Amino acid sequence: MYWVQTKFRVVMLLFFALTSSVSIAQVTTQISIFPRWHDQSLQANTWLPLVQTDSIQITQLRFYVSNLSLFYKGRKVWSEPNSFHLLDLLEPSSFNLSLQLPQNIEYDALQFNVGIDSATSVSGAMGGDLDPTKGMYWTWQSGYINFKLEALTARQNQELVYHIGGYQAPYNTLQEIQVRFEPNSDAKIYLQLDKFFEDMDCSKINHVMSPNASAMQLARLLPNLFLIGK
Repeated sequence: MYWVQTKFRVVMLLFFALTSSVSIAQVTTQISIFPRWHDQSLQANTWLPLVQTDSIQITQLRFYVSNLSLFYKGRKVWSEPNSFHLLDLLEPSSFNLSLQLPQNIEYDALQFNVGIDSATSVSGAMGGDLDPTKGMYWTWQSGYINFKLEALTARQNQELVYHIGGYQAPYNTLQEIQVRFEPNSDAKIYLQLDKFFEDMDCSKINHVMSPNASAMQLARLLPNLFLIGK
């Protein structure tokens, strides 16, 4: 009996040793976001046409993409752990996200948030892209700046400052985005920033730097800016 038990333990130890040494096969898919102004690539500090009477220069564009998840036929099949990415127009490489996925996974849609969720906000500032030194954190009461856009207008000689953030009701500015694409393909997403200014009057709303009604109004424009590319 003792010999049988000992042999069983040896077999089980060998089994766990073998299975634990086999790494789970993974594949990589690429999520690429392309900031654009109409049909042109968006460049910082370049004058761009704004309606018919003015021009605009984007001096800063930074925002968070978080909680990336993949879906297949409406069912969530994968979520990225510790999913927080700070995208910066001055750092083009930040707009390319590589996702490590289990092999043989099927997906046809991507879902993500623009901004940082309330649970993360109340847990206190963290490291990496969430580090306060990144310039995207207010205080524990206000949380993170989800979307930061700064610009200058030529004709009106006006400075535009839009720091859109807030996680507490009634000013929770977090926005959920979902895009569909060809099954099991890389995702190419256009961020059409020109649409942001088409849908708002910057002569009336030109400075937003705290969670408030204007921040909510602008936050609701953000989902319409993300379009799947071809």
